[in-house]
Amino acid sequence: AYADDGTLWLANGSAEHAPSQWAADLMKKGASGSLWKRDAAGGDFRKVAGEIAFPYGLHPVGRDVLVCESWRHQLVRFDGATGSRSTVLTHLPGYPARLSPSADGGAWLTLFAPRNRLIEFVLQETHYRQDMLSQVPPAYWIAPALASSRSFLEPLQCGGIRTMGIHKPWSPSRSYGLVVRLDQKMQPQFSLHSRANGTRHGICSVAEKDGLLFIASRGGDCILSVATGGF
Repeated sequence: AYADDGTLWLANGSAEHAPSQWAADLMKKGASGSLWKRDAAGGDFRKVAGEIAFPYGLHPVGRDVLVCESWRHQLVRFDGATGSRSTVLTHLPGYPARLSPSADGGAWLTLFAPRNRLIEFVLQETHYRQDMLSQVPPAYWIAPALASSRSFLEPLQCGGIRTMGIHKPWSPSRSYGLVVRLDQKMQPQFSLHSRANGTRHGICSVAEKDGLLFIASRGGDCILSVATGGF
């Protein structure tokens, strides 16, 4: 992400896993992510901070930058000079993805998957997780997903309650679609949802332009547009 002065910020989610192996990084409780910057004048990237639990979205604010720390479900501000960090928004209900600026100086926050009690429980059970990672195909791990309800082999089918063939929108789900509007103080104002029974899940990025909000749904394999004037 570029800051107003031309500084280029870069996040490396994990030093141990490729981007496509993000679920493995989460289930192994990875915290090898890092934050880098390159000055507007050019030159090499300089490491600003490390030991970040999968930094995803970046939103420069002055000389600082806001970072979505996905595996710790929070939004963190990093000082551009010292690398010191402070928590801006915590206890998010899902795993945050990218950030983008809004027209009035706030920001749009995307969350690519929800948290739920079963996954939180599995993350506490070390031996179970190790056996699951070594013996079960990744698509069927008890882990967040960009899309779900596509195979009878998936977990959480008993929790994802169906009545007369209808998947209840309030039932537990491994995937979800969520966009949150943040004000200039980075506090939530309202949100847009594709619920458990929806198909526009795995929201990873968003961009506002000319009164429209463009939303990328990886789970739904599509790009959506929503008029911002109705909010």
